Amino acid sequence: MLLNTSARSPSSSPCRTCSGSPKSESLQVLHAVVEPHLAEQGPGYRCQFERTGYFYRDPEDADTGLPVFNRIITLRDTWAKLEAGG
Repeated sequence: MLLNTSARSPSSSPCRTCSGSPKSESLQVLHAVVEPHLAEQGPGYRCQFERTGYFYRDPEDADTGLPVFNRIITLRDTWAKLEAGG
């Protein structure tokens, strides 16, 4: 989730059912290396990062020079659940 209060205001948010600010723990910034193919994709491109989840390339940050991907869905970790005895 992108949290940049200087660039966006709550009134400009496309989400009409949200109220207030997102939880601070919902923002996770990860720095990673991706395949060159992903860096070349345009804004809105969707992909799966292995064992992590599904992401899309942020259209609002497309002109920063670095690809920014936002997580859409987190994958379940069934193996960890089985290891924990659940």
